[in-house]
Amino acid sequence: MSFEHKLNRGNLFVNIGKKESKHPDRKGQINVNGMLFDIAGWIATTEDGEYKMDKNGKPYLQLKISEPFKKKTEQPTDYDEEKPF
Repeated sequence: MSFEHKLNRGNLFVNIGKKESKHPDRKGQINVNGMLFDIAGWIATTEDGEYKMDKNGKPYLQLKISEPFKKKTEQPTDYDEEKPF
């Protein structure tokens, strides 16, 4: 039995595999109107590495939503070994 997100709900988890600053701090999935999307979040920072603050003085996340990542499968070849050139 696999996990399914409820309609218009999702989860963000700490990205324990983050190795570079361009990698998201949080990642997960979200179900929007029955379609599953990947979601990634970065803690907003300045170029100096300081947290950006919202109007209440609290740090916030910047988000990106994309189609689910699919691993590339082996591409079929376009040639026939029986036919020369």
